[in-house]
Amino acid sequence: MFNKFTPLDNADLKGRIERLMTKCGFQSSGLFVMDGSLRSSHGNAYFTGFGKNKRVVFFDTLLNALSGDEIEAVLAHELGHFKRRHVIKRIVLTFVGSFVFLCLLAQHMTAPGFFGGLGVQHQSTAVALILFFVALPVFTYWFHPLASYYSRKQEFEADAYAAQQNKGHWQPRPRIAKIGFGVGILGFGVLGRSVAEAAELVHAALDAGITLLDTADIYGFDGTNGFGGAEDLLGEVLAVEPGLRRRMVLATKGGIRPPLPYNQSADYIRRAINASLRRLKTDTIDLWQIHRPDILAHPQEVAHALDAAIAAGKIRALGVSNFTPAQVFALNHFLDNKLVATQPEISPLRIDCFENGELDQAMQLGLTPLAWSPLGGGQVLKPKGARGKAVASALDVIAERHGVSRSVTAYSWLMAHPAGIVPIIGSQNTARITEGATALSVGWLRTDWYAVLVAARGEPLP
Repeated sequence: MFNKFTPLDNADLKGRIERLMTKCGFQSSGLFVMDGSLRSSHGNAYFTGFGKNKRVVFFDTLLNALSGDEIEAVLAHELGHFKRRHVIKRIVLTFVGSFVFLCLLAQHMTAPGFFGGLGVQHQSTAVALILFFVALPVFTYWFHPLASYYSRKQEFEADAYAAQQNKGHWQPRPRIAKIGFGVGILGFGVLGRSVAEAAELVHAALDAGITLLDTADIYGFDGTNGFGGAEDLLGEVLAVEPGLRRRMVLATKGGIRPPLPYNQSADYIRRAINASLRRLKTDTIDLWQIHRPDILAHPQEVAHALDAAIAAGKIRALGVSNFTPAQVFALNHFLDNKLVATQPEISPLRIDCFENGELDQAMQLGLTPLAWSPLGGGQVLKPKGARGKAVASALDVIAERHGVSRSVTAYSWLMAHPAGIVPIIGSQNTARITEGATALSVGWLRTDWYAVLVAARGEPLP
């Protein structure tokens, strides 16, 4: 009566909620937002009405405080109460309880001493009813633990229903480490590295606190054979030591399939994910990324295939690699499970993303930027030309100050960016992998950081 109700105008959220209600068999006459913030900071969602005229109402405080996934979770919980008929059960219990208590009142109000025992001289049905409800809490107090147990049981049932409806959908976002290890072609597959040698590299990364292991189905391909080689070898490592899987965030990529070269059709995405799961010998991939954009694939088709893979529990989170900001926006628009990572090439010698909007978009959308080739394909360590040597010289100033290598300094330079860039270490040397983790301890002053940027630009800042 005292609140204003307006139709939900967030098209993306509205579509997600309508799909959830359809899946749960719930019919509604509309989705509305209530201006609950005028009186309270409490957030909630509820149903009102009967039959096909039921309306779903969200407090504006709820919409402002929670993400789309969290709002869906809240609604699925409420749908759980509806589907498990909790409201009807409570109404029936209330009716039965009221009937029993009124019968007791009818029986005792005529008993001698009922009014006198309570110190009341005037006798009437109305007075008896008042006295009864005044005295009732003394007798119902002992039923409170049972009522609380029953209420909590229904809450757990509603939670279980919500989880069942979205099995594999509302999974925790994987915690991506600040530094990653690239399980790439240099040491995996093409050079015939043994499982034991591969395991040594994985242990070196994990023991150093580098828990993100990033690979791709194309790694290991030599132009003719070896497709999936890196995933196969990593899968063998995990088969020998299953406990390693719990220590890592496992990321892989797909979508490059020579000689096409790119394919992100729904059918191929399904087959690529299944093939990666088989090679990696795991039930779930923590982060699956589209390796390069397929211009002939509509982002809506791609999104539906990826959402289906998450719903099936095959992957936990989604990312892209080598996408432009416009391509990221288009795909993210159609996804129910929004992107969590983007993987462009970033290094002190490849600084385009600092000014072309890639990192700005990452911060806006909450994407973690994973930097592939953070040492510029080795040219940061072996510079070529005046520009490369100027960048190396600027990095060496900080390296000498902190007593670390130039590669560690380069990693830390990227990590100093507010977008939270995660450099993917490509070295297949255990000592260098371990050394890479020390980048976390290198701090940067603005003047020093910009000195490297100026050297990378090859011209002064405007």
